[in-house]
Amino acid sequence: MSKSLVLAALAAALFAPSTHAQQAYAGAALGSNGTFRHQAGPGKPQVDDHVLFGKLYGGYAFNDTIALEGGWATFGEAEFASTETGAPFDRSFKVNLVYAALRASHRINDAWSVSAKLGAARHFHRLDTGSEVRRAHDLRPMFGLGASYDLTPHAALTLEFNHYGTARTEDSTVRTHKLEAGVKFSF
Repeated sequence: MSKSLVLAALAAALFAPSTHAQQAYAGAALGSNGTFRHQAGPGKPQVDDHVLFGKLYGGYAFNDTIALEGGWATFGEAEFASTETGAPFDRSFKVNLVYAALRASHRINDAWSVSAKLGAARHFHRLDTGSEVRRAHDLRPMFGLGASYDLTPHAALTLEFNHYGTARTEDSTVRTHKLEAGVKFSF
């Protein structure tokens, strides 16, 4: 009985580092402001609106180097008044996206690490022209580079540059690349 207990303890000690490195994580980030430009029609004025970018994400680290990550990001709703655009109705534009990516990390020291990601992002556009609502979606490759600073073993500050791709609809082009600052928590 004691021999099997010793073998079980030895096996647990040998495999403890690999199971400890596997962990789930979640985070949130705010990105640089976005600018949407809208022109209601030919000969009508172009109008800009600035919106905030935010992201929620989660992932699973298989080891200290490789992780699978997914997230949801959104721009604030851009609103264009009919008095500015010359259109008969107020208009609004909204973009959301979801992404899945493979993340590779490299630890520089006990506190700092750098990472790169490669994946795909699905963009969802909604344009409300007042008389109709047009929706479109587009799948694009995405990549990112980042750095994180560990505050504790389970909390880190993050800074990333992510390019989620250029999504096109019949009347718009949205290039989404953001500098994002946030926090990440490991479980």
